[in-house]
Amino acid sequence: ASLKDFGYRPVDHLHHLGWTGKDVTLVHCVLLSAKEIDLLAKSGTAVVHCPSNHMKLAKGVTKVPLLLGRGIPVCLGVDGMDNLFVEMRLELQMQSLANMNPAIMKTETALEMATLHGARAIGAEKDLGSIEVGKKADLVTVALGRAHTSPVLNVLHALIHMAHPGDVDTVVVNGRVAVEGGRVLGV
Repeated sequence: ASLKDFGYRPVDHLHHLGWTGKDVTLVHCVLLSAKEIDLLAKSGTAVVHCPSNHMKLAKGVTKVPLLLGRGIPVCLGVDGMDNLFVEMRLELQMQSLANMNPAIMKTETALEMATLHGARAIGAEKDLGSIEVGKKADLVTVALGRAHTSPVLNVLHALIHMAHPGDVDTVVVNGRVAVEGGRVLGV
């Protein structure tokens, strides 16, 4: 419809309207053309990928490894579906299947998409997204070693492939404890 109505594909149309750049985040971006990928890469526009939404609604597969390879910040979103643990897991599974290559994306890439890339998408990577001196103390601890995550042979694998939201033990937001022992404080 965008090509017919405006003479441009969607991202190209947004670019012509001035809606691309480091201060812009586009959601989904499933069926991108090579030109649109170039526009995203050159402009620094971020992309939010929502794998469970794309699968449920049969939207197609965003070429996340290609986008990441071009330096486009791609983060994960839930878009009203499930939770970020599921999205990280599904991202890896979706890309493995779509590319017929189980090693197309590293497990740590899914975690980076849920953390640092999300911070980059909102222009806050200097303050958020990773544990570093000088950044805000936003942390989540996850209790591994439960029946469904055991044995923990690789912590990252257990976190991404086996953990669930109910495994979240502690959440610290800007240095303030918001969840402790799996219980939300102050509610």
